Amino acid sequence: MFPVLCDPYIRTSRLSAKTSSQGRANPTVGPRVRAKNGTESRAHPRVHYFNNHCVVQWNGIRLANDLWKMRSNQPLPSSYGGILGCGLAMYKKDDKPNTGLNRLLRIVVSESVHLIWKLRCERRIAREDDPQKFQSEHEIHNRWVQAMNSRLMTDSLSTNIKKFGTKATKAKLVLQTWEGCLQGNLELPRNWCGRKGVLVGIAPVRRGRRR
Repeated sequence: MFPVLCDPYIRTSRLSAKTSSQGRANPTVGPRVRAKNGTESRAHPRVHYFNNHCVVQWNGIRLANDLWKMRSNQPLPSSYGGILGCGLAMYKKDDKPNTGLNRLLRIVVSESVHLIWKLRCERRIAREDDPQKFQSEHEIHNRWVQAMNSRLMTDSLSTNIKKFGTKATKAKLVLQTWEGCLQGNLELPRNWCGRKGVLVGIAPVRRGRRR
């Protein structure tokens, strides 16, 4: 699971410089975390998530992990550094950078975290933090799938050399990125770039099947 980047009930102050008599930083000291009831406690930021009414938003993170597992057994990053530095991932294959896998990680992590941020802003501003108006699990599921399919379509269309010329994305790079993560992988042509109907391997949920 990713740590919270946008929780309105987490107020991160500067990390305390408290040290022990040996001059070492105290690992138990973290930012202050304000719960909805107003009480505060100190804890490491990695263990805190959205308040209970918004925990459903983590459905998108579960989906990110599900999509990633279609391609790799390596876990998704779970630290602030891992998330913010997702563009610096360096998985290797045969002692060479696995460009497609590294690019997939960057897309899955950045798109998922961006969706969390948008959901939080929508819940906080447009829906005025009203629990009765919070996004449902099936809505979040479908919006995550839509975000991934939109990114996939952008990748696919960006390979059009006639339209973009030298700025076009190489089809080989796009194919390497999404390899093994698409619906009907076996039925797709070797080069599906530019084709309609190519979707990620996680389908949207019909209304009524999830709460």
